[in-house]
Amino acid sequence: MGGLIPNPHDNIVKQKLNKQFSDPKLSNLRKRIAHPPTEPHFFSDPGHPRHLHRISYRLKIWPDPDKSSGEPPPTLAQLKARWQYFLKVLLMDPVSAAQKGITVADYIRRALHVFVVTDDPLAVGPGAPQCTAITFDAVPDDGTLPPGVDYRAHINPDPDVPRPGGPYVASVVLMCRTEIPPGVSAPANPSADPGEVLPDQPSFVSKSKAKPKSKYKAPKKPPAKKTTKKKKKAAKKASKKAAKKTAKKRAKK
Repeated sequence: MGGLIPNPHDNIVKQKLNKQFSDPKLSNLRKRIAHPPTEPHFFSDPGHPRHLHRISYRLKIWPDPDKSSGEPPPTLAQLKARWQYFLKVLLMDPVSAAQKGITVADYIRRALHVFVVTDDPLAVGPGAPQCTAITFDAVPDDGTLPPGVDYRAHINPDPDVPRPGGPYVASVVLMCRTEIPPGVSAPANPSADPGEVLPDQPSFVSKSKAKPKSKYKAPKKPPAKKTTKKKKKAAKKASKKAAKKTAKKRAKK
């Protein structure tokens, strides 16, 4: 998430999140979830556990190498493994990432379900809260984190209370006391949560209308040049003259 890691190639995470949770990708995600229902339990399933690190993988959210950073960039596999450690281990710690009786990872995941599914503009009635986008950021601890707590998510509006009616843009800001320790990793491609609907990583990019394939046609031969009237007349005169000369020669013989 953006400035969470003071490393240039991690800034792409914030950009990816903001793009995924704004249109057109947000609308395409909602179409998969509910229009028509294909995977209604993408974020929260009463029958099966859902995990933020797996959701991040399914949405293709992870850091990318930044060659312009001036340092030898880590490989993509290393960055993905480091990001997975952050989501799966650090934000799931029951002590250092405790928030509202659950972990920060679960608090963010539940908020995403509320903003994307519960407050889907196409699924609610007039006057109901309608989330049009979600923005993401991360900031260092400003001294308000309790002792022993390293991470806390500030989410607006509060997903646990009734939201105001009408359109709104939600925000998720993660406050961090510590950085990701160097050298840590978790499986870059986490195993599937039970109850997921294939494919493993759905596409939420708008598909442009494909142009109809043109059937191959052999190139036409250039049309023969038409003889003009003047040329036809000249040809007739020439043939007449030639015929007269031939007749004269025969008569002399």
